[in-house]
Amino acid sequence: IHSKGSYHSHKSNDRWRGPLTAAVTGRACIGALLHEQPSNFSKTECNTCGLQFYPVWNLFFPGNFFAAQCSYIKQLIPPLDYANKMESIVRSTYQHSETYSMNQSRHHKWVHDLYKAQAPNDENGFNGLGKFSNEHWIGSHPSIKPSDLMGGMSKLYPKIKKPINVSFRPLERAVAKPAPSVPIPDGKWFKFRHRAYKKFLQHHRNIALMRDQDPTTYVGPPHEYYMLPGILYRFYKIYGEFPNDESWIWKYYPQGEAWKNKINHVRKMHGIWDESYIW
Repeated sequence: IHSKGSYHSHKSNDRWRGPLTAAVTGRACIGALLHEQPSNFSKTECNTCGLQFYPVWNLFFPGNFFAAQCSYIKQLIPPLDYANKMESIVRSTYQHSETYSMNQSRHHKWVHDLYKAQAPNDENGFNGLGKFSNEHWIGSHPSIKPSDLMGGMSKLYPKIKKPINVSFRPLERAVAKPAPSVPIPDGKWFKFRHRAYKKFLQHHRNIALMRDQDPTTYVGPPHEYYMLPGILYRFYKIYGEFPNDESWIWKYYPQGEAWKNKINHVRKMHGIWDESYIW
């Protein structure tokens, strides 16, 4: 919990602050984390909870209000260390040396197409740099199991025009459910470039076919930084770990199973997770 909007006083922050606070201090989130079964709690195993969880551009709770189990928080590196690591990670994915070869030409290994800066601070916000690293810190560990109170709503809470409470019900009666629950193509994610997403998937498919590989299992470059490849890359660079085989992450993201199989294969073949064989 923090003083949301103390530096930028406007109506959206004023409207957002109350629900953010009520969500993380309310019975639904606390009950979910304690694995209790109150009447307003949908049974789920989670270790973090908030008003709304986002699975695109990074894993985080917009507004940076959250409740979490201490056992999960203990696994996270200190926030200042996380900020420093993010500077290095983002810089490495923008470097021209990060390339791969195809048809005797060089191409960037990483692309950042699903989010483009449209306003001051957008780039730092999308990449979790500067003050925005604090917002991305909570979702930085591969063992995260989130829940939220927004149900099937993906539109950022302050952008919902009608002044509603969660799921059109009073917030105190909202239900904590496993998150995310909205498929990426179906969501109204904040500033998400849906056309770029479709274009990237098609581009990836074309590359797979050019390499005589199955498009559903091809996980080679180029890698979209704001999707699963980037999420996995950050897990590895920060913690040297990946989600366990039962994680929701493999099931939720496109080609999740293929990425899981590739990572497990690399470790089996080389005895370690060698990043040169993964990305």
